[in-house]
Amino acid sequence: MKPAPRLDAAAVIGRLKLLPRRHRIAHLRALLRRSPACWLAREQLAALLRGQMITQAANENRAT
Repeated sequence: MKPAPRLDAAAVIGRLKLLPRRHRIAHLRALLRRSPACWLAREQLAALLRGQMITQAANENRAT
């Protein structure tokens, strides 16, 4: 199996901004599952995922 490329969090975040929120959340979850625990950018991606989830929850509550 080929090792995952080492990307910094800024590059990943920049590419994910092009996706709809649902897809962004799914991709962030997948990245976090695959990334090693010692990867420093993992914390930044986890923070971004938390922010996306909070934003999604706020929008869902407002729609009702």
